[in-house]
Amino acid sequence: MENALTPQQIYDQLWHRGSAALEHGRPQLDAFLMNRNSDLRRAYTLVFRPSAEIREAVGRFLVEVEQIAPEQHFYAPGELHTTVLSVIPGSVSWQERLPELPRMRGLIAGVLRGKKPFNIEYRGVTASADAVMVQGFPCDEMLSHLRDALRAAFNMSGVGADIDRRYKVSAAHITVMRYGALGTDWKRLLELLRANRTTEFGEMRVTEVQLISGDWYASAESVELVETFELQEP
Repeated sequence: MENALTPQQIYDQLWHRGSAALEHGRPQLDAFLMNRNSDLRRAYTLVFRPSAEIREAVGRFLVEVEQIAPEQHFYAPGELHTTVLSVIPGSVSWQERLPELPRMRGLIAGVLRGKKPFNIEYRGVTASADAVMVQGFPCDEMLSHLRDALRAAFNMSGVGADIDRRYKVSAAHITVMRYGALGTDWKRLLELLRANRTTEFGEMRVTEVQLISGDWYASAESVELVETFELQEP
């Protein structure tokens, strides 16, 4: 059985492709960003939010980025999140899965009952061909075990057909910017990102996760909180 990649290996692979795209001035632009009203994709996602301290640290970094790339799409502080699992992955056919949502909520509650809080360290940035991310590193195996338990519960119940349809979530990053427009000095942006490859953003303890619904970007104006699940100290 092939060994799973570590978070750092995942981020390094993204960086290899994303930095090459910027170096050659060919990032992948998101056509929907200029007209998000035409984007009918919606999703239900299990997430946790960064602490106020980490949001502030990310905000300081984004101030620098915005000076170079004001044309791009930046996530507001309240929009920042790390995905635990895509419950109903983003698509235009999301409503077809809504009848299963009550059962999904029950499964999530059952899995998370008794699960302990865990720590995440956010350190360094990476870039894919279409986005910039702050790298997250779980401090133990709790997040991985939690994801595996959720996948197992969904699959056993028969409602997990769409889980990991886009990709298997295994890292713990925060997407902070997406490319949506021309006009940016891509090489200058790459220099700034490279200078922040090991920047410390802070460590936090995750004590709750949220089930949210929203558009592809989890925009503040679209997000609705479905349910909050508390993680309990032993």
